[in-house]
Amino acid sequence: MNIVISDPETRNAYSKKVEKPAFVGKKIKDTIKLDEIGLDGYEAIITGGSDKDGMPMNPKQEGVSRKKHLIKP
Repeated sequence: MNIVISDPETRNAYSKKVEKPAFVGKKIKDTIKLDEIGLDGYEAIITGGSDKDGMPMNPKQEGVSRKKHLIKP
């Protein structure tokens, strides 16, 4: 599993590969401790992500099923 952590203050992004799925079962806007991935003492807020096929997560969409959104031009 590849995890990307962004710091808005420094505008840097850090990528970390993790063997076990660390944040499975968590929701967008949940605050998590990063001790599980080796960053002791840090906390983060989940703001998005994607599944194994690259489908992006949307905080406005409820449930676990995939849904495509209709977007007007």
